[in-house]
Amino acid sequence: MKGKVFSTEDVQAILTMSKTQFLEDIKPQPDSRGLRTTNVQFEDWHGRKVKCPYKEGDILYVRETWDYIEDTAYDEWASNGGWFYKADYWGKSDYEGLTEGARFKSPVSMPIHAARIFLRVKSVGTFYKNDNWNWVVEFEQITKEEAGR
Repeated sequence: MKGKVFSTEDVQAILTMSKTQFLEDIKPQPDSRGLRTTNVQFEDWHGRKVKCPYKEGDILYVRETWDYIEDTAYDEWASNGGWFYKADYWGKSDYEGLTEGARFKSPVSMPIHAARIFLRVKSVGTFYKNDNWNWVVEFEQITKEEAGR
């Protein structure tokens, strides 16, 4: 299972199911002719294989801005047994009250056992925009149990 970092705004969109795909830069970038599909692999027009980091059926866990507070005074704020997620409060009037006790941590440092959102890759394609080739990864949200956690 792989972790994928999402911004607070993206996490809010995933939770409301208004975000069902993401783009990720293809590395290394192919030339302007792009990629071609051979069997289930991608390659550039020079025959160099380009490996996509995702494939259909992969399970991803969402890495989001988070915190963990054991202080029971904050139980009313906690989403899940002491775990706090910035997306639950960002842009809401009660956000300031939470920030006094929470020191949100980078999504990059989020451990898998803190994850609450899991995604299954439905399809992978390519997209060219602004002189940049991207992987287009379409996903569906699944439960923790479906993810095997």
